[in-house]
Amino acid sequence: MSIYSAFQYIRYRIKAKTRHGVHSPFAYGFIEQVLLSTSIVVLKTSSIEGEIMSIPAHYQNLLGRINEYCKPAVIQIIPVGRVDSFIAENLPLIGADEVILVPSIHSSATGSAAWTQLIGNTHVKLSIDLYGIGLLFFNKEFKEQQHFILKY
Repeated sequence: MSIYSAFQYIRYRIKAKTRHGVHSPFAYGFIEQVLLSTSIVVLKTSSIEGEIMSIPAHYQNLLGRINEYCKPAVIQIIPVGRVDSFIAENLPLIGADEVILVPSIHSSATGSAAWTQLIGNTHVKLSIDLYGIGLLFFNKEFKEQQHFILKY
């Protein structure tokens, strides 16, 4: 682990919230149904676009529960290196029923900068930072942008 990664991890642990620290019903349910659940859900690979092997193994187990809780049409996996081109070409076209997963958002300064750029985009309605991965939601029912750093 590099010094940058260690610093980012300490910063994450200090800022990360549990279910008692969030006021959003969606985020609270996400913590209860996805992060704290021990159930094993078979992931439908047809609902995944992108390289699943780029996600740390610790987080791959979550994908099935994320799919079950959010019921997205698709979960797109966008590597940190492709964030700039993705924002320019695809972000305005993302549907409300899609979820974007970005692996390694805090592994380097480039990854952190790309994550900050993504969550600052007006198309993103809700973001969840789990340290090793970031999740972006585009549901129009979320009236204001919300950004959560959650313990996992």
